[in-house]
Amino acid sequence: MKKKNGFTIIELLVTIAIIGIITVIGINMGRSAVQRSMFTAAINQFVADFSLARQLASRENRYVAIDFDADGTSYRLLVQKSIQTPLTTDANSYRVNKTVVPYNGETFLNSADDFAVNSRGVVRAFPVVAGSSPISVTINFFRKKGKTDTIDYQRTITIYPSGGIKIENTK
Repeated sequence: MKKKNGFTIIELLVTIAIIGIITVIGINMGRSAVQRSMFTAAINQFVADFSLARQLASRENRYVAIDFDADGTSYRLLVQKSIQTPLTTDANSYRVNKTVVPYNGETFLNSADDFAVNSRGVVRAFPVVAGSSPISVTINFFRKKGKTDTIDYQRTITIYPSGGIKIENTK
């Protein structure tokens, strides 16, 4: 009796199952890479915005503030309108240069301190008070896994009184 060439149904089902498992793993790895890339882009955007704030302050010889929303979903760059007017929380003393909302309204940062940078690059608490000392600012950026409270990615940025910046991988 001659043996027939081909695959059995069991061999085909096992092959299809293996291809399905590999596909699911590949899709999840790709999704994770995209989310990590978006997180890194948000960090890079903040660093670029801090650099922009320093440049604006230097060019216009005014304070430029970075004002974080209380819910941690966005921040704004505020430019002092007049060099004679102190940069306070009064809306008439500054203009909004830029508003940034990286994750479509999702919470992505935790910072207790709004801050401003002057034309020499010195960082002070916002609102700026005459004679105030330079400060150091720590901002925690994070990305949560789905709708849970588990943090998937986290970076801490420290901005020093001299305007220097340090980014640390915390998770």
